[in-house]
Amino acid sequence: MITLGFFTKLKSHPKVVFKPSLAGIEQTPAGSIVITPFERGDIAAYETYAPVLGLVVYSMTDFIIAAKCGVKYAVASYGLAKSLQQAADHYLYDTRVLALIDEEAEIEQAARDELDGVIAASLLS
Repeated sequence: MITLGFFTKLKSHPKVVFKPSLAGIEQTPAGSIVITPFERGDIAAYETYAPVLGLVVYSMTDFIIAAKCGVKYAVASYGLAKSLQQAADHYLYDTRVLALIDEEAEIEQAARDELDGVIAASLLS
């Protein structure tokens, strides 16, 4: 299970950078994961940055587009993430579904719901 923003003292924990847009993504430190809101106008760029990119998606359609572009992570509210996870599993998308959560205690429920992972909501502010 992916847990971005939690257990940060582990060596395997990647650096997560939130950007309100793709502007300046080239200056992001190597090895970082960039999280940015989904914007239809940026679809062409998503394929370029897919290996290091997480998109905050707001609908199933956003998720399908993100997955077709090959982005690494789709970030969504908990309720939406549960629906997205079903689609990801059914269509065998490589994009991992991450639910936004506020507290470490919510990780257990996400595991029970068989989500790919979680991300601390505090990382997106």
